[in-house]
Amino acid sequence: RVIIVVVTQKMGGIAGSLSKKSPAKKRRVSVVLVAVAIAAASCAVLAFKAWDLQRSSGAAAANGAAEVAVGRPVGEKRPKTAETALALTALPTKNGGNGAVADDVVPECPGSPWKEDENMVGTRPGTVKKYKGSPPIHDAASCARVCCDSAECVTWQFRRDVGCLHGPDTRLGMEKDGVSAWCSDHPPYRWSGQYVLERSGGKVTNDRRSTVCNLKTWNPREVEGQCFGLGDVRTERASESAERCMEACCADETCGAWQWQKDKGCFYNKRMHGCQDASNPVAFEPFVGRRKFLPSRKYVDKSGKPWKQVL
Repeated sequence: RVIIVVVTQKMGGIAGSLSKKSPAKKRRVSVVLVAVAIAAASCAVLAFKAWDLQRSSGAAAANGAAEVAVGRPVGEKRPKTAETALALTALPTKNGGNGAVADDVVPECPGSPWKEDENMVGTRPGTVKKYKGSPPIHDAASCARVCCDSAECVTWQFRRDVGCLHGPDTRLGMEKDGVSAWCSDHPPYRWSGQYVLERSGGKVTNDRRSTVCNLKTWNPREVEGQCFGLGDVRTERASESAERCMEACCADETCGAWQWQKDKGCFYNKRMHGCQDASNPVAFEPFVGRRKFLPSRKYVDKSGKPWKQVL
């Protein structure tokens, strides 16, 4: 700004003196004035860029200090909200809810529409397996599109640690009609649980009751990943705590394994299988998933009443 003011003042003085010059000199001076004006404008632009660069550097330094203050290394990019949410597979919707997914993340499937108002957020059944087609799939939207185009694929799930999963029809939550394969209607929880009887080849190879059924020697953190095959939730008393659940299992001569979770209750049966790996913290993040609506299904609970997932 200073440069422009000074040059303007000088040009004004020169212009004032032009009235005293001959026409030829006036033309030469005019050319000089134009050149000076262009040079002044260029200097002003360069000066502004230098000032803006200095200001940006100061802001970056301040931001770097702020990043360090919250524990993020300087230079590490902040995650973009949408990209991070897609990678973690948990996005809010207009309805909100734990594990809910934004409508625009999952493309529609016009030929075989997805079942409405649900998300396959929970632990997957063994029938839903990793997609091995080409090209590889690295996001939920692509996983959905490929499943939509496949007549064999009814259910799909995606999570950043396991990738894209495709499979046949699956029951969800409290549904009892349809196939035997089942998917939890909630994101993976950490459970308490233990094996009471160890089996191999259909036979009991190790009876652990002496240690597992003793509060001094039991280890309720032995199996923290959710397992399958434990049947329906047990009594209200057994569901009060991990200790109550263990005692209920140990009081049943046929019980071979038990699991308890404070929001879901107590489950035990002769055996459990397909236990989720609890060593990876990502294993407790929700999946993104859908399944195609099948007219042959009623989607009802054990009482024959329609059941819907609560997001």
